[in-house]
Amino acid sequence: MSVAKMPRILDILNPADFYLYYEAIYRECELNDCTISGDGEKIALKQMIFRNVCFKEACLRYSDIVDVIFINCDLSNIDFRDSSIHRTEFIDCKILGTSFTDTSLVSVAFKNCNGKYTNFRFSKLKDVEFEKVSLESSDFLNSKFTKVKFKEANLTLSQFSGTSLMGIDFTSSVIDGINARVEDINGVVITIMQSVEIAKIVGAVIKV
Repeated sequence: MSVAKMPRILDILNPADFYLYYEAIYRECELNDCTISGDGEKIALKQMIFRNVCFKEACLRYSDIVDVIFINCDLSNIDFRDSSIHRTEFIDCKILGTSFTDTSLVSVAFKNCNGKYTNFRFSKLKDVEFEKVSLESSDFLNSKFTKVKFKEANLTLSQFSGTSLMGIDFTSSVIDGINARVEDINGVVITIMQSVEIAKIVGAVIKV
């Protein structure tokens, strides 16, 4: 069962001429097959669908994103820092190196995305789901997890130091080489095979 609430999208959305600029507001519209660039700090996106959109050298810091769906979009290296993202889905998207630092994510789903090197440092994640997402070398340092779900995610070499993993279920995911503190892994849910990786964190040596 998904932990994220579905975006609330109208059945009919209007096409829009879309430009990133300071404090821009867009709502109830759909964008398809285009490239977007520019500085969109403090932008507001509400009840929207982005389909086959490439965000190139774009900045969306301090933005408010609610009830939005990104489908097959390229959001690589986009700056979402200090934003608020609620009831939003990223489906079949590229989020390589994307920054969600200091961002609040509530009821957000990442599905079948390429998210290598994605940065979630100092962010708050509540009711967030990562399903079939590559998160290799991603960074969750000093983040706060509340009902976060990883399902068939690749978390190889990811950073979790300072983030409590209490109750987090990694059993269907890859956690080779993850980095965390001993106190961070208290209560984490893993398989017997994965216990080898967790043993490295506590400094234990497992003899076969």
